[in-house]
Amino acid sequence: MKFLYTAILGFFLLEGARAQATYTASPTAGTYNACPTTNVFGACVGQNFLGSTIQMSLYQVTSTNFIFRIKKCSGTFAQSGVAYIKDQTNGGVCGAVLGSQSFSSGVSYISITIPIPSGFTSGTKDFYGTVNSSNGDRFWAGKVTVTATPNPALIRFSSCINSPASVRQHENINVTFSVSNAGGLSWPGFIKTLIVKTGNTSIFQELSSPFQAIGPGLTVDLDTGIDPVSLAAGAYGVYVLAIPLGSTSGDFVTAGSCTPTFTGANGTITHYRPLQILPPCADNASINISNPNTGDMFSGGLVSVQWNGALQGSNCKVKIYYKVDNGAAQTIAAQTDDDGSHLWSLNGLTINSNNVKVYVEYLLPNSANQVVGDVSDVFSIFTTLNPPQLTAPDDQHLFTPGTNSITFQWNKNNPAGIATYEIRVRDLTTNAVILDYLNVGDVSQYTYNYAFQTGHEYRWVVRARSFNGFATAESAPARSFTIDPTAPTITVNTPNGGENYVVGGIMPIAWTSAFVGSNAASNSPMPWTPLFLPLPIPR
Repeated sequence: MKFLYTAILGFFLLEGARAQATYTASPTAGTYNACPTTNVFGACVGQNFLGSTIQMSLYQVTSTNFIFRIKKCSGTFAQSGVAYIKDQTNGGVCGAVLGSQSFSSGVSYISITIPIPSGFTSGTKDFYGTVNSSNGDRFWAGKVTVTATPNPALIRFSSCINSPASVRQHENINVTFSVSNAGGLSWPGFIKTLIVKTGNTSIFQELSSPFQAIGPGLTVDLDTGIDPVSLAAGAYGVYVLAIPLGSTSGDFVTAGSCTPTFTGANGTITHYRPLQILPPCADNASINISNPNTGDMFSGGLVSVQWNGALQGSNCKVKIYYKVDNGAAQTIAAQTDDDGSHLWSLNGLTINSNNVKVYVEYLLPNSANQVVGDVSDVFSIFTTLNPPQLTAPDDQHLFTPGTNSITFQWNKNNPAGIATYEIRVRDLTTNAVILDYLNVGDVSQYTYNYAFQTGHEYRWVVRARSFNGFATAESAPARSFTIDPTAPTITVNTPNGGENYVVGGIMPIAWTSAFVGSNAASNSPMPWTPLFLPLPIPR
């Protein structure tokens, strides 16, 4: 960056209005050419131009015009008339008329102003003067040759620097302006935008260095884009430097009418904008997260992120983000006021973890380039409930007639304290709901006492519901069971209580069995020889 420092110290272009070229005349400006010695026969007007009568000169050059003067070789004009300036097109005095001026008798000279011909920035042009008097006589003056020499390129502001009055260290700055080439030659090079410390030009920051090729008379709009300010707090100025291609030093862009201005060592007036760089708002500030806390558990809705500390409000912005299982940072608020609280909506998020942390940090670091902020204690979020897994009874299980109590069991499939579980039972045979999502709590089984009807098929399902009702997850698929009318029933009739049998004798065993479709019963005795009976125990 040394070349920039050199440029700041001593390379300037002279200020002032200038055309794209410098013009010289032969004869020199203000000097009249010699009077013609012969007449000119001009077919363009059908009659002679009289010689030995008038002279002309290029009297003055402004930034936009040539001013010629025509006078008599001696004396004043005796008659009124019209004077013309013509160029060399179609041959001298018969050329195209570039300008004219009426005059009265008795004048000593006639001034005729014409615009500098468009594109005449190099080479030579010949100009002629003619006078048509009111009596019909026509006079001509010998030519004046004008030579155009292109002026060097001059980069100057066509719109002033637009930049903020103040910015904090590490904050972004954007600078815009327009420059034009007021010279006569094309200018290729780098347009550099610098922030320079007041009173110490060795401390500066370069914002942007776009390459530009600016032709004579052309204007370009420039934008530095977004750059963070790296300089320490203090008073600075924003300057624009033009460094030609192949050079290591350059010139400040000249100011034109822009203010304020800076006067350089060579009298150059250069536009600049004062800039005050303020300390980062994170200096001497602090953030302490007070919510969420360890053990907090959320399953939807809003989480109130709260903190205390400097609380600088809108004067200082913070960013808020979270991490799950120490993974990648996920944005909660890209920037918000340092006012101590922010509502975080969990709606639409999928987070299932007991290792969640929230971070609140100032958007910009402090002067030492350190991040200032805090991280919360670990807490839990389960925004998506897992569906429970049904375990018993088995799907299409057959229960015997007379069943009046069934225990339904499932795997919760969610951490404890996240959800409650609801059971629903429908009698498919009658299409009647006998349990309509009964909330049985954060449990994994429920015993339902009910007189289940023989021959009826039932279907059951369990769903998880978050405590705030934000989410539900139902087991899939549902399971069914039937109170089977085809299941056999057996009733033992013999032996009966209180009967005595002798060891070695015969004991009949009889039962009754029933089946759907027949009430066939068996009452046939079955011989059995008791080998042992318990004897009374002596007391």
